[in-house]
Amino acid sequence: MSEQRRRYGLCLFWLLILLFLSPSITHAGRVVKVGVYQNPPLVSYEKGKPPQGLYIDLLEYMAQKEGWELEYIPCRWKDCLRMLEEGKTDVQTAIGYSEERAKRFLFTGEDVLVNWAHIYRRRGAEVNSIPDLQGKRVAILEGDIYEVPFIELLNSFGLKPEVIRLQSYDDILRAVSEGRADAGLVNRLYGRLNSGRFPAVEPTHIALFPIRVKFALTKWGGGSREIKEAIDKHLAGLKKSPGSLYYQSLDRWLGVPEKAVIPVWLRWVAVSAAALVLLFFLNNCFLRFKVKLATREIREQYEEIEGMRDYLQSIYEATPDMVFVHGEDGRIL
Repeated sequence: MSEQRRRYGLCLFWLLILLFLSPSITHAGRVVKVGVYQNPPLVSYEKGKPPQGLYIDLLEYMAQKEGWELEYIPCRWKDCLRMLEEGKTDVQTAIGYSEERAKRFLFTGEDVLVNWAHIYRRRGAEVNSIPDLQGKRVAILEGDIYEVPFIELLNSFGLKPEVIRLQSYDDILRAVSEGRADAGLVNRLYGRLNSGRFPAVEPTHIALFPIRVKFALTKWGGGSREIKEAIDKHLAGLKKSPGSLYYQSLDRWLGVPEKAVIPVWLRWVAVSAAALVLLFFLNNCFLRFKVKLATREIREQYEEIEGMRDYLQSIYEATPDMVFVHGEDGRIL
């Protein structure tokens, strides 16, 4: 009996040692199902290739630290939300926070970044403000966090455009590019890095609805709280460390220089400054020419005087008798 108790105590001792040496032991080997959809540069996927994007970089880092095995599940956005709500996925990437969504999902405390909506139009279309959307065809993402507030905004203006609900941001810009929609609502990061693939599309100055973009977890998962705490811990640590994977990934995926937009007034200032510089240059050239001309005239006069002096000197030296000049009254000049 004592031998059995000794073995039991020894096993318990080593189990406690393992627990203390590995704080993440409760997470180790856990399969975490992750919903991914087409929202580059935050997250995207291609058939036969692993998903990529800012969120994927962060999750891979956390999985390595926690010993998770990530299982990525591609889905359309509306399906991603449904699967998360039903507990078919554990984590959803790149999801904007709202009070309504917080009733359905468990959000991380840490934000990954802040995003907002941006309206793009078909090149040349008269869409410069919200009222310009009246009677236009406007494409939006079905189930997008911007969908409800955008419809409410249109109603508050008394506008009745034809709203076209599509399944991805790519579908939206493609519809605008092909003329099936006059304008489309996408998030600003997607538009910034992807609108160049659609030459017939251009951005407007209409920006709306800033939101906090986070990770969300299912409320049905038994380990959701632990996963949330792990994500918050690692994300907070990465954000506090300059040069960390978080900032490297931000630079990698979002570090595309913005196209410089030169204000009209600055163009006029530049033109005016260039004109002043040109005027100064021409005036300087003219003054230099005048100085050069005057200098040449003075030199010619000096040479003429020098020649006259030499001539008179030669006459003086060649005359043996004194020569003087007198006036009509006989005075010596």
